[in-house]
Amino acid sequence: MNKLRNILLYALLWAFIAGFVIFFAAKSSEHYASSPLQRIEVSVSDDGNGCITSRDVIAWITADSVVSVGDALDSVDICRVEQSVREAECVESVEAYLSWGGTLFVDVAPRLPLLRLNCQGFNHYVTREGYVYT
Repeated sequence: MNKLRNILLYALLWAFIAGFVIFFAAKSSEHYASSPLQRIEVSVSDDGNGCITSRDVIAWITADSVVSVGDALDSVDICRVEQSVREAECVESVEAYLSWGGTLFVDVAPRLPLLRLNCQGFNHYVTREGYVYT
C-alpha cells in the first residue's frame, strides 16, 4: 500500500510539473508575440572595405517597409528582411535573427572586390569569383 501511495504521489508531482511548464511556455509565447521590436542592430564584417555601412543596411530594411521599430515581434518576417538586404549587389551573405529582448540582429558579409573598373565615370567592382557589381 505504501509503494502504491508513493507511485501515486510521484505521478501527481510530475503531472503538476508538466502542467506548470506547459502553462508558462504558453504565457511566454504570448508575451513574446505581443512585445514590440525595440531596435535593429547591424553587424557588417567588412575587412576594411567600407562599401557597406550599418546605415545602408537599416535603410534597405526600412525603405521596403519590411520592418520598423515598434512592430510586434511575431509580425517580423526574417526571410523578408534577409531578402531585402540580399537584393543589394554588394552583399554576399546575410543572416537575421530576433532576440527575446526585442532586438533584430542582422549580420552582413559584403562582397570583397578584387578589382575596380572605372567605365565612363561609373565604378564597377569584380570579385574573386568573377561577380561584377556597381
